[in-house]
Amino acid sequence: MVKNIYDLFLSSYEKYPDKICLSFPEKEFTYKDVFIASSKLANFLNDEQSNYIGILAHRSYSAYIGILATLRAGKTYVPLNPKLPAGKIDEILVATNMKTIVVDSESKSLIAGLSRRDDMLFILPEYNSVVNGDTNDDVGYYDFNDVDSASSDSEIIAPINGNVYLLFTTGSTGEPKAIEISHHSLVDYLDYILADLKINSDDKCSQIFDLSFDASVHDLFVTWKAGATLCIPERNIINPAKFAKANNLTVWFSVPSLGYHLLKSNLLKANLFPTLRYSLFAGEQLNVSLLDQWEIAAPNSEIINIYGQTEGTVGISSYSWKKGQENKAKNGGVSIGRIFTTQKYLIVDEYDNILEKNSSGELLLSGSQVIESYSFSGNKFRNRFVMIADPNPTLYFRTGDIVYEDAEGYLFFLQRKDYEFKFNGYRVDEEEINSAIRKITKSEVVVSMPFNDNKGLQSGIASFIESKDLLDTSSIIMECKKLLPTYMVPGKIYILNEMPLNRNGKVDRTYFKELLEKETLRL
Repeated sequence: MVKNIYDLFLSSYEKYPDKICLSFPEKEFTYKDVFIASSKLANFLNDEQSNYIGILAHRSYSAYIGILATLRAGKTYVPLNPKLPAGKIDEILVATNMKTIVVDSESKSLIAGLSRRDDMLFILPEYNSVVNGDTNDDVGYYDFNDVDSASSDSEIIAPINGNVYLLFTTGSTGEPKAIEISHHSLVDYLDYILADLKINSDDKCSQIFDLSFDASVHDLFVTWKAGATLCIPERNIINPAKFAKANNLTVWFSVPSLGYHLLKSNLLKANLFPTLRYSLFAGEQLNVSLLDQWEIAAPNSEIINIYGQTEGTVGISSYSWKKGQENKAKNGGVSIGRIFTTQKYLIVDEYDNILEKNSSGELLLSGSQVIESYSFSGNKFRNRFVMIADPNPTLYFRTGDIVYEDAEGYLFFLQRKDYEFKFNGYRVDEEEINSAIRKITKSEVVVSMPFNDNKGLQSGIASFIESKDLLDTSSIIMECKKLLPTYMVPGKIYILNEMPLNRNGKVDRTYFKELLEKETLRL
């Protein structure tokens, strides 16, 4: 019986102590190496008062040691993305009253920039040292590889109803929300997803996601539960194919954007990924055109599209792509599958009336994987939760995603509720514009949004297209007039070689909003 997530790692250490646990480009660590270092650090963290331990690190040795040590000590880990401005990290420190942060060597220089470092300890496993935030001086030397201090017989404190991690996410609203996920929720997710994924100790699993993106949680604990090897690329993964080949990857997990990058660069060649057994995608819409090529590049791989919300513990539905067969897709987008049978969902209209199958509406979620409130926010975001009788009163989380459900219960992502906008009195569906432009240009990645004039009034619609081809913007607008109502035809077209991505690897819509605002100011 799993008491908490750390048990999964501990079990694999006891079965496979000499197998490779972490594989970096420059060095590898066995399960025994990782167990010893994380247990030593856990003993140190046991004495810490705060329940939250920050992880100020990239995908590094210190990060993984820190995460496991935090869980063994019965505490909650909080990823602090080193790419964040110091002020944003300070806000998290204040909200959580955090007193201890594990820092990797690459992020050590960031400590001095934190204004909230007083009365804090910064642990640097790669230096075997602890830094006092008040004085910025080392306060002690700790050998985190000391075998004598590490024992698998020591008590594991964290109960199943404790929390594994705390993520701060802004989503599409721009306002930070604190999301805590429990051991129970994560165990339920892993049990369900691993009923289909037959991962074993011989697998080599990618770890491409930043630790502040909840898909990284899947990478870590799916791998460690199986006693497999977690393969970590260089920080800025330039050549995904080289990374996969060098590690003989058997499990790939990324946002579709990384696949689109390979596709548009004509790098998705036949048998490019011969060793892959599973190819998983999540985080944004997955298009059929990518999978048509991916199945040729990874001929031995099962392809799975995972849909989820951070509030719902990594993933809550999945769809397995069937090679050479008719697949579920809509408007070029692959189905997000059926909601896990262990969880609950509803599709509702704008008045929260429950819709039947063969309908489109907002997806609501409930169940053991879904949070019931945000942390540290009081009632600020209570409108994201709603009590609905179905037939008994049940609290549901509003995903903000508009989906279509077919007669068999398969769901199709249509658009974000907040990406729908009014223009000239008409309700505009962004995805309808993007779908038309994809058809015209053969581009896979398109973003559309309204823009204002210098008086703050809506002036038109702008569309951003990723393409390396020399596209004629006037011709695109003319073709849009043939496919779209007049009020939906873009007035501005921008062609980009590459879409700007945020730290989670998704298209950075904020960049486009700021670009349009700057252009308006120049008028």
